[in-house]
Amino acid sequence: MGLKSYKDTNINRACEVKTAKILIFFLLGACLAVPAAAQRERYTISAVNGEFVVEEEILHREVSFLADSLDGGRALGRRGHFEAGAWISRHYETFGLKPLNGVWAHSFSIGEERGRNLLGLFPGQSDKYVIVLAHYDCIGGLAGRLYPGADSNASGTVAMLTLARMLHRMSYLGKEYTHNVLFAAVDAKERNSAGSEDLMERVREGKLVNPVTGTAITRDKILCVANLDIIGSTLSPLASGRKDYLLAISDGRWNDTIRSLNRKDGLGLDLAFDYYGSRDFTNIFYRRIGDHVPFLKAGIPCMLFTSGITMRTNKETDDAASLDYAVLRQRIILAYYWLVRQI
Repeated sequence: MGLKSYKDTNINRACEVKTAKILIFFLLGACLAVPAAAQRERYTISAVNGEFVVEEEILHREVSFLADSLDGGRALGRRGHFEAGAWISRHYETFGLKPLNGVWAHSFSIGEERGRNLLGLFPGQSDKYVIVLAHYDCIGGLAGRLYPGADSNASGTVAMLTLARMLHRMSYLGKEYTHNVLFAAVDAKERNSAGSEDLMERVREGKLVNPVTGTAITRDKILCVANLDIIGSTLSPLASGRKDYLLAISDGRWNDTIRSLNRKDGLGLDLAFDYYGSRDFTNIFYRRIGDHVPFLKAGIPCMLFTSGITMRTNKETDDAASLDYAVLRQRIILAYYWLVRQI
């Protein structure tokens, strides 16, 4: 074979390879462009995909923002409190949530002050709802001292937002869920849970309207409520040497489900279904204190996810550096799998 023929042959082969690569590229593009409904008929979208957006670095950064001195401890009516609320609302919009009644913030009176619950809807296919809530306020500052409120309850607020981020990720991949999820950053926990009381009252009176269907969200449509409150610390372990723990407190209906989900790779948390084995403290923190209590009193099943009160709770030392973000990530992932079981 002459030199020219050799070169021509190689050029032809190179062109064939390039053409094949281009063809493969367009075929892959065509596959990716298949409508979501068609993809769902052919493929199962694994819930594991939701885990990919839960990163320790992001959790740390977001808790740090809410617990920063510039937010002033998120005390009711203070500038940092409003800034935290605006920050949460921006996250709602980013994650594709829908505002109820055309607004994110739903105001209520506390004496001469105003509180604001921040509500965002992740739409489902039915007229039923699961509420995921976390209070975002804290005690702020007293006598010139700042109480950052990282664990109480920036941790729960960030966990709630992360669950919204995970569902947004799954929706982007084409996953649809049967029931709606109402995400609620509730205010005024430090004022006898006035925010969650107001939210329950609005549900009871049918004042909240689904922005997709135009129908009222009423008591009979609420399947259950999950409360994320103080969920980032590892300072009050259930057993010595086990910092990877979680208290998942309910009336017991989900205990077996939680145990089963906890066997997933990467979890294996040390679990408790009461408050450190004490009937009295369980009664206090599950039935008397907490933003889920107004819903519990209305007969709605509730789940409380918490890592328990520590020596830093509502102290000056409750800062972002005191939390364990690797364990917080595990706790959020377990709460996520529980949530997708409900919807």
